[in-house]
Formats: sequence, C-alpha cells, structure tokens
Amino acid sequence: MKPSPLVILAHAPSARALAADIAWTLAQLGYAVSTLPDAGRDREKLLAEADNVVLLWSRDAARRPDLRWAGKKAAAAKRLTCLRTDAATPPAPLGALVKPLPKGRAAKNAWRALLSPPRASAPMMEPPAKPAPPHTAGQASRLAGVGVLALSAFALLVALYASDARFAARANDLAGIAQARAADIFKRGD
Repeated sequence: MKPSPLVILAHAPSARALAADIAWTLAQLGYAVSTLPDAGRDREKLLAEADNVVLLWSRDAARRPDLRWAGKKAAAAKRLTCLRTDAATPPAPLGALVKPLPKGRAAKNAWRALLSPPRASAPMMEPPAKPAPPHTAGQASRLAGVGVLALSAFALLVALYASDARFAARANDLAGIAQARAADIFKRGD
C-alpha cells in the first residue's frame, strides 16, 4: 500500500484554528498532515521528508524567523505552497509562490490541484517545419471558376467598348472621373 503524501503545515500561533481546519480537510483527502515542530533537528528532518509544505503567511508569520526559514527551505526544494491569510506580503523568495486560500465548495478540488506534484513535461524539441497547406481539388476548381468569370467579364466589356460608341463614351467619362479623383487623393496624401 502506498503511503499517504506528507504535508507539513507551517503557521503562526494566531492561525492555529485555520490550520486545524486545513489539516482536517487534507486528512479527508488522504494526506498525512503534521505541523512544523519547534525543535531544529526534528524540523529539518520533517521538512526533508515532506512531500509539500503549506505555509500560512500572515503578519504574525512575517515576524517569525523560523517560518521564513522553513518557507525558503521548502521553496528551494520546490515543495512550497504559500497561502496568504491577510494582507501581509511575503518576502521575495516566497512572494512569487503565493496562492489564494482555497475556500467554499470547490476547496477540496483546489487543495488537490495545489498539492499535486507538477506533471513531468516532455523534452523540448524543435517543432517540425510546417508545410504549406495543400490546395484541395475544391479550392482549385473554385479559383478556376472565379478566373473564368473574370476573363469572361473582361472579354464582354472589351466587346461592348469596341462595338457600342455610347458604351465607349460612358466608359471613357467614368475612367476620366476616377483618374481625377485618384489625382486629388494623391496630391493631398490621403
């Protein structure tokens, strides 16, 4: 049988009630929970054995060098979950690791996510060069159809221009108007 993951709760005395609630929740999820002992050797041994250290950060915790030390040790071992219980800002090594305190109906799932080990990622490899998307027969036939339509319209316009003097005069007038507008736009720089 696989042993339960060990979680160490590190907190100031003022957070004892909150720590007890968290310990109960974690025990319900199958974690073995212990609090950070005051004695030096026991504390180091327990921190080394822990799968995760939950540091409840508060103004009172900020005044405790032993909690700062435990947080830095756990952060260095990549086993720290730092949770703020008030507006106190953790020191720089711990500040980037601060997470919100799980509450409410989704608290158990949030605890599982916070304490689950990070998944190992696959080694980074160069992505293969992306080939140009192949043109399908449907795309080619649509493109050919548009080309045939454009050429047919151009041929019709050329035929009308050559055979109908009124159409040719109107086309010339429209071309002159378009050319004058383009020249105005070009002069203004718009």
